[in-house]
Amino acid sequence: MSLLKVVIVGADIGTLTLALILEQAGIDYILLESQESVPVVAGGIILHPTILPLLEQLSLRDDLLFNSQPIEQVMILDADMEHISSFDWSARQSRYSAWSRFMSRLEYCEMLLERLPESKILFDKNVVSVKTVDRDNGDSNNSSGTAQDDVSLNPREESGLACDLLAEKGEARGVTVECADGSFYRGHIIIGDVNSKVEQKLVNSNNSNNINGHHAEEGKEGPIREIQYHVSGITEALDPQRIPLLRDDTTELRLVLDDKNSLSWWAATLVDHRIAWQVTKRISLPEKSSRVADIGSIRSEPDAATVMNQISNTMMCPLGGTMEQLFLWTTNISCKRWDDSRTSPRPSSCRVQILGEGADTQIV
Repeated sequence: MSLLKVVIVGADIGTLTLALILEQAGIDYILLESQESVPVVAGGIILHPTILPLLEQLSLRDDLLFNSQPIEQVMILDADMEHISSFDWSARQSRYSAWSRFMSRLEYCEMLLERLPESKILFDKNVVSVKTVDRDNGDSNNSSGTAQDDVSLNPREESGLACDLLAEKGEARGVTVECADGSFYRGHIIIGDVNSKVEQKLVNSNNSNNINGHHAEEGKEGPIREIQYHVSGITEALDPQRIPLLRDDTTELRLVLDDKNSLSWWAATLVDHRIAWQVTKRISLPEKSSRVADIGSIRSEPDAATVMNQISNTMMCPLGGTMEQLFLWTTNISCKRWDDSRTSPRPSSCRVQILGEGADTQIV
């Protein structure tokens, strides 16, 4: 039996990969996701050759090769489709004995979910509080602001990672997660997806003074330099006669940088004659206005249509045709916001870790 239990909050590429690692290592875990399904961002993902041995150990190799294509180069163009630069990745084949691979983010997550037991992946679990009791000093972080009594460890607990999560004397050292439906989940550590806001639920618990609805530690992440909105999608299968690059069995990724506005975009070929694409809108913030309290209106989530309305119908697709044509061929479009801050969020408890794109710790 596993002596360690991990609570994972938020389902995405990184946390699902972690769950499969724990599953095959025989380590107990539970994954909590607030939505009804995995909120995968539409679009593609590049897998570096160094990650492929891990995926092979997780028995993902055959599915990976079936659902992905090797990517040999990334080309950078300007808005007039003039060449700026290229990154040749063909040398990675000789250096790592494998190509970088490009595939759909959704299909990557589906590969993982097929190998995970349904009983370990719980949906509609909106985490509302995170409470930790640290082993070394007995400190307790409680989202309600109430400190918990220290609990003595028995010799078995002192000798290893295990502790009695259901100790008769009350709160054992570890982490307790409460969900909006009233359910509780306990473990030794908690790992949150970077979008799960687990660190905020924990950090805010240390502040008993709440001024105008803002916690004192809310700006701990550091000033936000730039806000980015990413609209992305994957087209249906297209006619290679219309876009000849689709005939190739390798991925062609082309990025467009437009120095005349705040938009940039890329498109790349996928297996089965599809195209993954993304449009990014950047909003730079002055240093004096980059605090969280100063950007309330900007922090509201836009929908995909809001960003796409700013896209000109003359915006060229780097693979051929226009971006507007790609939109018409796309049925699933998603929009996400990413805040580029000077420092990554650092939870105040050693029992809390943040995982994913944009965090200090990353799996993919």
